[in-house]
Amino acid sequence: IKKEDGEVHLTYAGAKRNMQIIKKERKEVIKLKGDRASIGGSGDNKDKVMFRNQEIQLSKGDQLYLSTDGIVDQNGPDRSRFGTNRLEEILFKYSRFSMEEQEYSIRQEIERFRQNEDQRDDITLLGIKII
Repeated sequence: IKKEDGEVHLTYAGAKRNMQIIKKERKEVIKLKGDRASIGGSGDNKDKVMFRNQEIQLSKGDQLYLSTDGIVDQNGPDRSRFGTNRLEEILFKYSRFSMEEQEYSIRQEIERFRQNEDQRDDITLLGIKII
């Protein structure tokens, strides 16, 4: 919800995946952690799955990132995973660039890591900049 003063009030609820936020001051990556439950639930708890809402105030210039697990689970040639820490490091590293330049640079980082390994899962990253 965008307020009259330009501030944006965001409510996030996630299933197993975090939302990464980089404030325009670029001091750190803020994580809104997803709940451990899957969207469809499992077993007898299927109809009882509840997700908690998390709220944050955002300002012009702040950037939000949502991704599937395909990025962090991608293997490199030594069978290591790309990982959440590496993803957050590159999001922070390229956050001062335009969204188009971020896309190009992040794609290059993933390809350099992956080398000749097969892509095992979908790789989706959504970046949003508050304007």
